[in-house]
Amino acid sequence: MEEFAWLLPAIVTAAAAWGGVRQGMNGQRETIERLGTVLDRVGTKVDAHAERIAAIEADKDNLKELIRNVEKRRA
Repeated sequence: MEEFAWLLPAIVTAAAAWGGVRQGMNGQRETIERLGTVLDRVGTKVDAHAERIAAIEADKDNLKELIRNVEKRRA
């Protein structure tokens, strides 16, 4: 048994390293989940802005058409 005593520090060190790796992986998993939540919110905001921009562009086109019609009537 004494001949394997030298392995004990190596095993303890490896176990501690593995524990650190697992903890780091769990931290990364949480970070990735938070990033996913943030990206979902940003995507929702971008979609809302895109809808507003599309509505403004449609209004702009309608106003241009109205101006052209008024100008044609004056001519």
